[in-house]
Amino acid sequence: MEHTQEGDRIYLYSITTVAILGGLLFGYDTAVISGAEKGLEAFFLTATDFHYDKVMH
Repeated sequence: MEHTQEGDRIYLYSITTVAILGGLLFGYDTAVISGAEKGLEAFFLTATDFHYDKVMH
């Protein structure tokens, strides 16, 4: 089976694009969860029907 340089280049760009998008989405998701975390922690610390501590967090 013969590979062309153009086909190899397209394959390399495709893999690189998927890796870049994966990293960007992971970072975005981490930032979104981090932003909501403080609000949820404040809500659960004021709850009176159960005990919430740092281990559960």
